[in-house]
Amino acid sequence: MMLRALLWHLAAGLPWTATALLGGPAFTATRCTYEEVAELAQPAEEIPGDVWVKVTENAAPSLDLTSAMAAATTDEPSIVVGAPAACGRLRTGDKPVIDVLRSSIAKEQVDRCGASMDACIEKLLECWLENLGGDEFESLGASATLYTSDAFERFGFAEIEFPDLTALGRGEPIVTHRARLSAAILACDARGCTELAEALRSQPPPSGKEEAAAPKKDPWAGAFKL
Repeated sequence: MMLRALLWHLAAGLPWTATALLGGPAFTATRCTYEEVAELAQPAEEIPGDVWVKVTENAAPSLDLTSAMAAATTDEPSIVVGAPAACGRLRTGDKPVIDVLRSSIAKEQVDRCGASMDACIEKLLECWLENLGGDEFESLGASATLYTSDAFERFGFAEIEFPDLTALGRGEPIVTHRARLSAAILACDARGCTELAEALRSQPPPSGKEEAAAPKKDPWAGAFKL
């Protein structure tokens, strides 16, 4: 009982401490302006109509009871509150794609880095549903890297077998993954993203037009043969 009371008082005085000790979410994702994440987002530049999301860490990455008690008796902050832990961009238009996903957390800190990107993708998917218009959910693509592909796949994105590498010549991002509605619903259910899962269930079934439009072979195959 004494331990429980101590934890309650610490939580009442320090919200971020409560989050870490009582098992709340580690990150919060919000829609933002490019200026708020420009340093982390570079070399990406602002594009008219794009949607930016920033992720902030709610708690110290590792906090035991001793650390919590010390934090309650000092004016020195244990973490930098409000600094972006990750950011992402949704490009709308005729070729919607998430083409920026970056974390400021070292990739060697696998759990924290992955969790920051997960929070970002969840919010970006919410933004996509708000901006669908006449598009369907599976019109959304993702331009993933070696370090971000796992994060997209955790939300049901499927890897494209033959990405269109000629997009580089048109100044467009290479779409490496495509959103999949049924897989996204299953992923959100498994992750406890209840509101997002319900929003996805309200979407009409995919028409299959994106899969039909995908190249059936590597567009660069044989390009460099003599």
